[in-house]
Amino acid sequence: MRISKLLEISEVTLEYRESAAPLGVRINPLLFLLGTCVVTASLEDAAEVLNVCMSNGIVCRGQRVIHGEEGTERLCICLTVRGYARLKRLWEEADGVHFPLVLERCYGLPSLVLQNRTRAGAMLGFLLACTIIWLSGQVLWDVRVTGNDAVPSDVIKAQLRECGFDIGAVLSGIDTDRIENELLLRSDDISWMSINIRGTVAHVEVREKQIEPPKEVRLPANLVAAKNGEIVRLEVYSGLPMVSVGSIVSRGELLVSGIYDSKSVGYRLRSASGSVFAKTNDTVIIEIPLEYEVKSYTGVDYEEKSLKIFGKTIKISKNSRNLPTLCDKIIRVDNLTLVEGKLIPYELSVTQYREYEWCVMRRSAEEATELAFDELTKRLSELGEDKFLLRKSISTEITDVSVRIVAELSLIENIAKRQEFEFVRYPQQ
Repeated sequence: MRISKLLEISEVTLEYRESAAPLGVRINPLLFLLGTCVVTASLEDAAEVLNVCMSNGIVCRGQRVIHGEEGTERLCICLTVRGYARLKRLWEEADGVHFPLVLERCYGLPSLVLQNRTRAGAMLGFLLACTIIWLSGQVLWDVRVTGNDAVPSDVIKAQLRECGFDIGAVLSGIDTDRIENELLLRSDDISWMSINIRGTVAHVEVREKQIEPPKEVRLPANLVAAKNGEIVRLEVYSGLPMVSVGSIVSRGELLVSGIYDSKSVGYRLRSASGSVFAKTNDTVIIEIPLEYEVKSYTGVDYEEKSLKIFGKTIKISKNSRNLPTLCDKIIRVDNLTLVEGKLIPYELSVTQYREYEWCVMRRSAEEATELAFDELTKRLSELGEDKFLLRKSISTEITDVSVRIVAELSLIENIAKRQEFEFVRYPQQ
C-alpha cells in the first residue's frame, strides 16, 4: 500500500483532532521514527478492532474514550504506520468488510517526509539538521571543572586549551593521559588531575597544591602620630609609652617606643602595638557645580552579531559604517540551552553600539545645596570605627557657578601609626 494513500486524513471534527493524540506519543523518539497514526472507532466496533490487533500482534497504545458531537463516544488508539497498514490490509482481505477505523492524525518522520516531499529547501534543511546532530555527537560539547578552590575554573580551562583540549575537539582524537601529564607540568597550582569523558561532556577533577603561607617576619616598630592632636586615651599592648593623657603631639612624633632599656639585660627590641586616641580637627570641603553634563542617546544604534560554535566564531552580520566618536559598547551573550538548562556549544553574541551626546544641564541652588549635604552625610558615615565625631561647624557659600559647603569637624580618633625601623646586630665579643 502506498504511504501517500495510507496517510490521507479523513474529514473529522476539530474536537476529535485536538483530543486525539496523547502528548507522550509526540515526544517518544522511537515512535517518531516509526511514525504514529491516531485512529478512532465507534464503541460498537472497538471490541472487534482490539481482538484483531491482539490476535495478529499489532501493538495498540494510548487507548481512551473521547466524546464527539451530539454526545457520541469513540475509542481512540495509537498505532504505528506499519501496524495501521497491516490492520487495514487484514480488514480488506476479510471479504471486503467495511473498515471501521477513521484516521484522525499522523505524527512522525514518515508524515513529515510526505508533507514536505515537494519542498526541496525543507528537505535539505532537515538533512542538514540531521547531519549537524550526528556530527555534534562526535565532538566535545562542554568542559566541567570540579575540586578547585583557589584556582578559578576559567584559568584551568585556559590551561587545558593550551594543551589542545577545548570545546569542539574531536572525541576520537583526545588523549586524556597526555593532556593530564602536560597540564601538570605546565601548572604550578595543580598537583593531580583526572579527565573523564561521558558522552560529549568532559568532567575534569583537580586537586590543588597546598602551599603554606610564608611566615610573617615582624620587624621592630614604633608607634608615631599620624596627625596633630591632644592625647585623651592610651591602649598600649606592647612597647614603652612616650606620651601621656593631655599631651599635645604633632604629626610624626613618637608615641610608643619599641625599644626597652634594661640595666640587667640591656636593650630589647619589640614591635609596639596598641591604640592612641586624641582630639583632632579636620576640614571637609564639598563643592557642587550648578551646571553639569548628562549623557543623552540619539537613537542611532549599530549592531554586530556573531555565532560561536565549538569555540569557532562566525560573523553573522557586521557593521560596515564608521562608528560614532561617542558611543556605548554593549555586549550581550546568549548561551543556547536544551531542556533542564543543559548548555550546548552554540553561543550567540550581539554587540550593540549606542550613539550619545553630552548635554549641558543646570540645577537650582536649592538642588545643589541638597546634593552637597547628602554628600557630607555620606562622608561622615564613612569615618570608621576608630573615629568619633564630637561636634561640627558648617558654612555654606552660594555663587553663580556652584554651591560650596565647608564642614569643620572635631573628632576623637586613633592617631597611632606603625613605623618599622632597621637595626644592626653586632657580634658578641
